[in-house]
Amino acid sequence: MNAPRLLFRAAALALAVGTLGAQAIVVGGFPNVRPYAIVVREEGKPERITGGLVVELVDEVARRTGLEFTYSFPPRKRMDLEIAEGRLDLVAMANPAWLARPELMEWTSIVFGERMVFVSRADSRTTIRGPADLKGLRVGMNTGYTYPEFAGDPPFIRDDAATVARNIERLAAGWIDVVYGGEFDVRNHLGSDAARYLIHPWSPASSAYQWAIAKRLGERGVLVSKTVEAMVKDGTVERILSRYR
Repeated sequence: MNAPRLLFRAAALALAVGTLGAQAIVVGGFPNVRPYAIVVREEGKPERITGGLVVELVDEVARRTGLEFTYSFPPRKRMDLEIAEGRLDLVAMANPAWLARPELMEWTSIVFGERMVFVSRADSRTTIRGPADLKGLRVGMNTGYTYPEFAGDPPFIRDDAATVARNIERLAAGWIDVVYGGEFDVRNHLGSDAARYLIHPWSPASSAYQWAIAKRLGERGVLVSKTVEAMVKDGTVERILSRYR
């Protein structure tokens, strides 16, 4: 089905669900850090979400449908409980293998993908072309994350921190040799210092992200699914992603 027809059907469905109430759809399941979400934290005040890669996608769905969205960022290990108990409606960076009960959700086709990459300091003379080049290196990964591409006994020393941003700080200080993370995440946190670092071309894995939408949302969930898929087909998703590369 072509994009204009998808947009027409999404618009028609928006009219149909307009009377279903204004209860916000709760979105989560993605990192509450740049570039995925820009969170403003001020002492004594509630957190404010002001932008970010995933937030821009959700904002566009809201603009096209008139639906209201809000955000929640439970720990990954609690997502299944949050979904089952009705506190989380939409997982915006998801894969069926990551949920204990994926059958509770409706799944879109792939919305976007992200390569996993290694980054080292440019002055380290490290070149990573494959697993053998990781032997003996201290690699910064994200605490609590499982990396199936390195199952078993990896050739490197895993040294975790909570975020890619913190791992890059540790890399700059010389405490670790390499950082491993998603390409959008890594590039964002290198920022204006990118020339001091080397992103290696070898990528051992990539993630393909779908949106998982709780079946209990009914017609509102169908509208969200059709709208984001229309955004993929008409190039809107790619235009948003291009601002983060």
